[in-house]
Amino acid sequence: MSEKIITIPFNYDHFLQSRRIYQDYYAKKFYGRNVWFTIFGIVCFLMVWALNDHKEITGLALTGAYLIYILLVWMGFFERRFKFSRRSKAQAKLLKATENVVAIYTFTPDRLTYNDHEKAYSFNWQLFKPFEVYKNHILLSLKENDSLLFILGRQELGDDDYFAVQEILKEKTGDLLMSMSDAKKQMEDRS
Repeated sequence: MSEKIITIPFNYDHFLQSRRIYQDYYAKKFYGRNVWFTIFGIVCFLMVWALNDHKEITGLALTGAYLIYILLVWMGFFERRFKFSRRSKAQAKLLKATENVVAIYTFTPDRLTYNDHEKAYSFNWQLFKPFEVYKNHILLSLKENDSLLFILGRQELGDDDYFAVQEILKEKTGDLLMSMSDAKKQMEDRS
């Protein structure tokens, strides 16, 4: 593999789109986990209420407290989501006002290097989980944690670089993980 350098100039709309992808990706995980906890809490509360002889309130109090906790979890989630959106818009406006903001990705045989106007990263390929494709965005995260490190959108990269980066990542990080709808769209686009 030869070195591949991709330069992406800042684009306000693409930046906000990648932040929405970030939110949607984590929201999907949150919903999957917490919907079941909510259903479980409601079923338990209804069972305790139906089977209660109305003299003992311990069961009702415990299941009610659990439901209040779940409600607070959901409220906290939506509050964080709102704050994240507000911070992302403020950050996008700041970057838009800054001149010559460019992200440079360098794919080499042994590492991925990223540079922009304020930071530089370099990671060996062994540190990455297999990449994912979510809503036409390539998602890269490290093995040691579950947070997304890089989000590369198809619109930002263009079709040629988008598929070239996928080929590099298949070789370097392992098998591609993507939703069925994204896989279907990608197959249609290539033909």
